[in-house]
Amino acid sequence: MRPRPFFMERWLMANRFHVRYNLAESGVSDLTLNELISLCDIDLKELMSIKLKDEDTRGSEALREEISSLYPGRRAEEVMVTTGTSEALFILFHLLLNPGDTCVVTFPAFQGLYETARSLSCRIKFWELRIEEGFVPDLNRLADLMDDRTRLVVVNTPHNPTGKIIPMETLSEVHRLCRERGAYLLMDEHYRFLPLNGSAGILPSAVTLGGDVIGTGSIVKCFGLMGLRMGWMVAPLDLLSAARDFKDYLTHTLSPISDFLSLKALRNREAILSVHRSHVLKNAAALNQWMRGHEAFFGWTPPEGGVVSYPRILLDMDADRFCQDLIDRQGVFLLPAGSFEMEGHVRIGFGIRHDAFLEALDRLDRYLKDM
Repeated sequence: MRPRPFFMERWLMANRFHVRYNLAESGVSDLTLNELISLCDIDLKELMSIKLKDEDTRGSEALREEISSLYPGRRAEEVMVTTGTSEALFILFHLLLNPGDTCVVTFPAFQGLYETARSLSCRIKFWELRIEEGFVPDLNRLADLMDDRTRLVVVNTPHNPTGKIIPMETLSEVHRLCRERGAYLLMDEHYRFLPLNGSAGILPSAVTLGGDVIGTGSIVKCFGLMGLRMGWMVAPLDLLSAARDFKDYLTHTLSPISDFLSLKALRNREAILSVHRSHVLKNAAALNQWMRGHEAFFGWTPPEGGVVSYPRILLDMDADRFCQDLIDRQGVFLLPAGSFEMEGHVRIGFGIRHDAFLEALDRLDRYLKDM
């Protein structure tokens, strides 16, 4: 079975390059190469001396060492660098799943977290986070979803699109359920660099719950480095060995330039994150205040981490029509819930510059007043 089209990409490709206010994206503002060089104090001679050669399929040892430091107790040998988290997920689904297996996924979900499994003729079950429950995950509901064929449980936290952080004690129970059923737990945690409580640190990883927990991550969305296309997986050695062999048929290696710049970014992550945090925290606070003043139009649960939120729209129109009309009349781009195979919600990203974000909220307010 072939994967279906990536639903959100139809909206993003049609609008992201020409709208004035793009709140549909799920990352922070992109850095320029010059900004990255300045923030990381990169020696231009060192950059220009990079040989354009093949890297280790797993990524350079220095980069893997730096990534492993984000996961206490894990070693560089348990890390493989990939071209974004999408490649890591594609490989893992192919290695862990067989036709007829059950894959349980937190929902709503980024389509890449389940579409490959679906194309492999697996049964997809959605563990729903519901707005009427504050997007709090229900462990009893998860237990009911897991059957004798459950091979993989995929959990995304901080969650895209709701911004919910799933507590470590809940994740520990998820891990216990997986062990009882003989299933793998796959954690997608690329937003852990941006908690919204004002902390300068990163969120703890559920990968530390046990050596059998698999993790994927990336710097591209939280660091403003989408163009580096660098992600990773953290996995047990036997699985990582198989993943390395599989990767030989895909991208094989990351560009040595991306490897070098990614290493510099991770080593100087606080300098980079502090720049983005200054905008993200102010935007999150402004959005929360704005939503409290527009309760007639939106049902709202504030995000806790990352740079996206998922309000319910309380309007007499569907999400697709609302988003297209908002683009046409005010130049503000929100992502409709159809991108997540749902209805009645929009995703609002708040990773852009604070001044532009406030202007976008003002435009949205004008649109609602003119309805």
